[in-house]
Amino acid sequence: MQRLITPGIAFRRLRRFQQVINVLVRYGFGEAMTRIRVWEAVHFERRILRREPKFPDLTAPQRLRLTLEELGPTFIKLGQMLSTRPDLVPPEIIVELKKLQTSVHFVPADIIKSIIESELGRPINELFESFDDTPLFESIE
Repeated sequence: MQRLITPGIAFRRLRRFQQVINVLVRYGFGEAMTRIRVWEAVHFERRILRREPKFPDLTAPQRLRLTLEELGPTFIKLGQMLSTRPDLVPPEIIVELKKLQTSVHFVPADIIKSIIESELGRPINELFESFDDTPLFESIE
């Protein structure tokens, strides 16, 4: 059954979309947004593209890694997965994305739990059989 999209959900999605766009532009990826025609789909004014990146001294791979870090856990996970795909990603980008495997900041388990419960509207113990508070890579070491 498809979930009903309330105005509140739509507003949160729009705000998140705006946040993602702002971070991409801040790190100098506004031109990429133009190339994939995002602006046409969402009818943004093109003046947003005139903003200069705030990190002109960084390479594109460095800016990509920082962008993914700032956008949060889902984007970090995407970068981590891409770092293992030399068939899809150039070597200079893989070098930067591999840093997401070892030097990314942790989000405490309580925050993750509260976000899951808030988004799904049910207590964590009703949603999952188990939920381990220990980060996966710490338990491997």
